Amino acid sequence: MTAPAQDEAESSIRKIRQGIAEGRFPARAFNDQQLFDLEQERLFPRAWCFLAHTSEIPSPGDYVTRYIGNNNIIVARDEHGQIHANLNMCRHRGNVMCKSEMGNASHFRCSYHGWTYKNSGELIGVPYMKEGYEGRLKRKDWSLVGVRVDTYQGLVFGCLDPEAPALDDYLGDFRFYLDFFLKQGVAGAEVHGPPDHWIADTDWKICAENFAGDGYHTPVAHQFGFNLGYFPSSGSTHSQGWAASIPGRGHGIGLGHSPSFPAFGGFPRASPTT
Repeated sequence: MTAPAQDEAESSIRKIRQGIAEGRFPARAFNDQQLFDLEQERLFPRAWCFLAHTSEIPSPGDYVTRYIGNNNIIVARDEHGQIHANLNMCRHRGNVMCKSEMGNASHFRCSYHGWTYKNSGELIGVPYMKEGYEGRLKRKDWSLVGVRVDTYQGLVFGCLDPEAPALDDYLGDFRFYLDFFLKQGVAGAEVHGPPDHWIADTDWKICAENFAGDGYHTPVAHQFGFNLGYFPSSGSTHSQGWAASIPGRGHGIGLGHSPSFPAFGGFPRASPTT
């Protein structure tokens, strides 16, 4: 980001903070291009972003492609079972390496100039090495750009910043809520079949807020849930819920309770013992 653009973005942030201090959240936070560019530069690279579940890539060679901000990522399990994440971008001219969203491959070959990489990211093949590079190109120096990767309860997270805190530190106390959902049963959680896709033509923060505690919209936008018995029978009883956040880390979750549907908290309660 250029210095003038950065100054403008900083000015936008100050105005947004002023609005929050006055009890309002300015709409410009959701449509300010300079602010969005600053988020891509400072926020997304430093965050541990969810990429996949280990059950999506159970076998050697399995891979999926996912995103961190605007960066496309290949998440692959190598021939030894280790999970790797790399930018989906050839080191030669930046061409997209893998154009499929999921599959199985031992190698990825660039469709532009033919540079070939192992599914772990190492460059192993360069066409016309002698003619084009006089045999002097050091393949070990031109692997795919690696992404830090770690897992928690089967969730695969990636981070672009080598100096960012470890995943456990980043998750902090929010691990309690992940455990609540991911430690159910002996086998834990699994993903079955390819994931569905929803494309929301809106700023990412609106989606984050929606899932992190905006239960206010549920009786209106998800009225079907009441008709099917997923939620309590009225908006007033639907208020039996919680919005949990972890101060200083940006993690949040909305939790609801339904007395009639087990998957939403309607489990039988044990009788008190004496």
